Amino acid sequence: MILVVIIYYKNEKTMIVNLIKKTKFYKFLRFYKSRRVYEGKTSLNILKKFPLFEAHGYGLYPIRAKLTIQSINQVVPALSNFSYETAENLKFYEEINNYLTSDIKRTTLGDLFTHYGSDKATAHNYHLVYNGILSKIDSPKKILEIGLGTNNTDIVSTMGKNGRPGASLRAFRDFSTKAKIYGADFDERVLFDENRIKTFFVDQTSESTLIHLGKQVGKDFDLMIDDGLHSPNANLHSLYFFMSHLRIGGYAVIEDINPLTENLWKVVSSLIEPNFKSAFISTKASSIYVVQRNR
Repeated sequence: MILVVIIYYKNEKTMIVNLIKKTKFYKFLRFYKSRRVYEGKTSLNILKKFPLFEAHGYGLYPIRAKLTIQSINQVVPALSNFSYETAENLKFYEEINNYLTSDIKRTTLGDLFTHYGSDKATAHNYHLVYNGILSKIDSPKKILEIGLGTNNTDIVSTMGKNGRPGASLRAFRDFSTKAKIYGADFDERVLFDENRIKTFFVDQTSESTLIHLGKQVGKDFDLMIDDGLHSPNANLHSLYFFMSHLRIGGYAVIEDINPLTENLWKVVSSLIEPNFKSAFISTKASSIYVVQRNR
């Protein structure tokens, strides 16, 4: 009798919970909670937190804080006015962009990305760029990618709980049959080693960990990719690291760039030429920055 009552109670409780979940009020609470978690607010002193952009001089805090925020948003576009685009970079842009506009919709590499669970050929069309790049390299020897694709949801830039860490590394391994594949990630729980693949810890916000990574993986890379944190400071740290570890003729690619940061990459292009060709490219779902070492 007691068992019957317990089962009845559990069934009734389940039915009530399911009914509540269907109500608009429940859906509103879920939406509100989600926004609070992902779009929450912070209270901070703008002048103290962003001294590099502070409007110096006397004045009321609200006015100076507003000017400082304006400074943050205007500094990079203002710097881009000093940048310039070389004929070599324009030609390089056409070369990389042509990979994306070619008639090839699928490649063996794209199929491998999809097979292993990477979104590089589904949500994005990066497989076309990498197919074009690797086809120009005679038997690639070394490839590195920062960002294994963690499936732990407590990490920024996670792929979600259904993500498959290391998917693109395995695709590159199968596609470039003589290459050693290296990966690096902030989430040590997803690091692994297997046939022709080695992975290491890195924190893209810490240049010292990139220096340590360099000692572990060596130099002369054919292709280096940043698919990690996806923030401008992390991207710049990675690019600086890549530049000293690429072989002559090697490529580096920064993935998933916010299109609003194009002015930043115009400045970078002016700073790194003539040793590197570079191009900021709009892709299917985002933007990428591609460089090739000249000398």
